[in-house]
Amino acid sequence: MSTPDAADYTSSEEEEEQDARKTQTPTYRSRVLPHNGNNSSFPTAPAYEPGEQVYVAVFGQSTPSGPYIVKTYIGDGKYTLEKSNGVELASPVDEKDLLVRQ
Repeated sequence: MSTPDAADYTSSEEEEEQDARKTQTPTYRSRVLPHNGNNSSFPTAPAYEPGEQVYVAVFGQSTPSGPYIVKTYIGDGKYTLEKSNGVELASPVDEKDLLVRQ
């Protein structure tokens, strides 16, 4: 009788790892802009572009709401967002509350 070789275990372990990644809850992060150390460069460019898919961090909830599409940057770190069906959110959202899915 032959003994299983290491390759048999490796493919099985890889499949289990791939399955585990599929079932994990998604992770989110805020957009980080590069910092050049020069404070005189304000105002800075918006961190999110129109058409980009984002999520909104909601205080007290572990999962952000969304996805939403960035419609416009209105200045002062605020964005207008819309749902995928084109309905715009009633109030602008602050840049610090926006997240992207990793």
